[in-house]
Amino acid sequence: LGGYTDPLIPGNTSNGILRIGAAFNDGLDIGKKAGGTFDVWLQAGFSGNADPISLQPLGGNVGIGLLSPSAKLEVEGGIKADSLDLQSGLIKNVADPISAQDAATKAYVDALEAQVNLLFSYLGNLITVQERLDLGETPKHIFDSGIVIDSIWGKTYQGGLIFYMNTTTGAGYVSAATDQSSGAEWGCLGTSIGGTSAAVGTGQANTTAIVNGCPTAGIAARLCDDLVYGGYDDWFLPSKDELNLMWENLADSDGNNSNSGPSDPNNIGGFEVTFYWSSSEFNDFNAWGQYFSDGNQLNLNKNFDRVRAIRAF
Repeated sequence: LGGYTDPLIPGNTSNGILRIGAAFNDGLDIGKKAGGTFDVWLQAGFSGNADPISLQPLGGNVGIGLLSPSAKLEVEGGIKADSLDLQSGLIKNVADPISAQDAATKAYVDALEAQVNLLFSYLGNLITVQERLDLGETPKHIFDSGIVIDSIWGKTYQGGLIFYMNTTTGAGYVSAATDQSSGAEWGCLGTSIGGTSAAVGTGQANTTAIVNGCPTAGIAARLCDDLVYGGYDDWFLPSKDELNLMWENLADSDGNNSNSGPSDPNNIGGFEVTFYWSSSEFNDFNAWGQYFSDGNQLNLNKNFDRVRAIRAF
């Protein structure tokens, strides 16, 4: 423990140094000098070559200038870095700059950002939502620019018609623009597939379970699973709740719980006034379907109903 030598940093000498290490030229040096490049320094190394230094290698927060850090690294003044953020290693809570040059740069960037946002708002009034999608904007970017979500429903995007989007994450669903069957079996009447769900986000897993559990050709789930449409091959049969969103935001886009058929301009997607299958099973003999006239959802005999595939984006 300890020894008085020059620091491992070439070209610097120290008025005082504490070395912790197993060898004279290998260790952790804590140095203090009256002036120069390094006033107080910490350096680990071997024969003049720097070694990495780990702080809290077993976990825990590290603070600089404060006693109780609340992030993996926190510096007095509000600067935090924490790998638990949505973006790993995100640095946040950085205070406004103090120096005049940095403040001027920030003001310039803020003004430029405001001008860009204003430009997008102007563009939003000059071109349609569909044109913006065709130019490469995402549905979430369009929504974040101030466009109401109802104006996004039914627009063509990634192979189909948009009928759902999580406004926080931007993930959503599109429906195929046409039916995949005018009357297909749900499949395996009298046999329980088991494990299907009604919830949004489960249609893909439901479809996989049905295809794996029912070998019958031409069933609703298999028609969707085998579908190649709009340049995509990852289509599936919607779950009960996903099917209802398709009814609400496409077939019944005017919200009056009435569908007069493919000729109705408020029926986006040309849905027929009949029952459509979901991928949510009810029991051995029945599965959930939805009547695309009044929106009622019923458990139906696993025989013949229409099929409309969806995919996630």
